[in-house]
Amino acid sequence: MYYEQNNHANLADKKIQYFLEHIRTVYFVKTNEFTEEFLNMVAGKSGVDIVNVRSLFLAIENTGNKEVISEDELVVLHRQIASLYEESSTERTLIGDGVIED
Repeated sequence: MYYEQNNHANLADKKIQYFLEHIRTVYFVKTNEFTEEFLNMVAGKSGVDIVNVRSLFLAIENTGNKEVISEDELVVLHRQIASLYEESSTERTLIGDGVIED
């Protein structure tokens, strides 16, 4: 619905909020500040390279501060979030153990 109405910023905000909830519930990390300590905790707990984690959270900060974003910006954000899910050792472990199924 938001995508069809070209409300990309609203859709991006919802994707970001959902992703941050994932970080809080799966990794038990507070998401109120994206400090270097926070980024290192996410990288360590997820098994994702710190460079990729930093890049994703920079995109989240940049996107979250805009009232309007383009479709291309939304697609880039989506791909970065999806990439973190895919690279995450926790997600692979959970899926491999049959706990989570797509």
